[in-house]
Amino acid sequence: MSDDDEVLPHQVLDGDRLRSLFAEVDEEIGLQGQPVDVVICGGAALALRWDGRATTDVDALGAFPRQFVGAMNIVGSRHGLKPDWFNYAASVFRPEGLRTETVYEGENLHVKAATRPYLLAMKAYAARLKDVDDIERLMAELGVTSSQLLPLINQAYDQETVEAHEGAINRLIDNLSAREQARRERDRPDGGIDL
Repeated sequence: MSDDDEVLPHQVLDGDRLRSLFAEVDEEIGLQGQPVDVVICGGAALALRWDGRATTDVDALGAFPRQFVGAMNIVGSRHGLKPDWFNYAASVFRPEGLRTETVYEGENLHVKAATRPYLLAMKAYAARLKDVDDIERLMAELGVTSSQLLPLINQAYDQETVEAHEGAINRLIDNLSAREQARRERDRPDGGIDL
């Protein structure tokens, strides 16, 4: 979804709404075939963990089985969601050795999400400025500083893959480091003023 696309209120997906939509997809899959396992990441994985976090789509890692596509389309259409409300475009960001945890367990739909360290590595690897707030919150939760991001990314992705994005990753890390420094100065007991 581009930043220019208008987001309508019914297209905003917070954790409660996602669980409700997953329940409907779960029911539809039950009418169509065998159970489906899906791994998600990105904003949807965070919306399921954080109150107040929402997204407009669900980024999955890997292609979808036919029965899942049918169920997803029926539910998306029923709620006026965009056709790509559940997509696998983020698959290009799938790290090696991905670890997951269950975020939704239905009878026919089992949704797992990348763990917080992997979400942080993925968002930092993608190096999009629009993800800075998510990255900083994940860093705070995990006790990670900007100087620890590149080693974390290198644990999740092979060297060649990281080198291909090195410029963008370094710009992101520089931005995060400057923000950390500004916070430290702002939060100094003396108000951050040197005489």
